[in-house]
Parts: sequence; C-alpha cells; structure tokens
Amino acid sequence: MAKYKAEPFYSVHSSAGIIHFDHVGEYETINEGEIAVLSGLCPRYLICVDEGKAKVDEPKKAEEAPKPKAPAKKSSGK
Repeated sequence: MAKYKAEPFYSVHSSAGIIHFDHVGEYETINEGEIAVLSGLCPRYLICVDEGKAKVDEPKKAEEAPKPKAPAKKSSGK
C-alpha cells in the first residue's frame, strides 16, 4: 500500500482513470498502475508519505540507566 499527500480534492487524470484525493489531500492505493503514475509526480506535485515498501525495523538500543548524581557539596556558610 502506498500513501500520498497533495492539496485537498486534488485529482490526477491517467489512462487508468481519475485519481481523487480526499478533503485533507491524502490518497492510499495498492494498485500498481496508480502507484507508478503517482510516484512519477513526486516530489513536484505530490508528497510520497509511504511508498509501500516494507521497512526494516532497526534494533532498539537498550536505554541506559541514568547515572547517579554526585552528592552536592555543601557550603560552609562562613
């Protein structure tokens, strides 16, 4: 599935038909023909939000425990 962002109610005319974006300017598709047409318009007219490629999850680093703070030095007050 691929997601695209454009101006609200934007439409693209292609040989496969008319592609209409919704009221917030988003469009999702799994159709390979539509993906090819819309990807050809990126980045000039559209923004490719998700190109439908499986993302490889990077291993998460273990969070380091916060280091204990050194005790505050007390002033002698003299």
